[in-house]
Amino acid sequence: DHLILQLMVFLCWIHQLKLYFKMFLNNIIFKEMKLLEKILINYLSFKDLTGH
Repeated sequence: DHLILQLMVFLCWIHQLKLYFKMFLNNIIFKEMKLLEKILINYLSFKDLTGH
């Protein structure tokens, strides 16, 4: 009975960890995409300014 309880807690913990990790990854990917988008926009507007 005690073992089953520990197992449940362990599975819950792993589930939480996975959710947290997913959120963390999504956050990083989102930030990177925003950064790339910003760089791309700057690059394109710079190209427009220089006429190249």
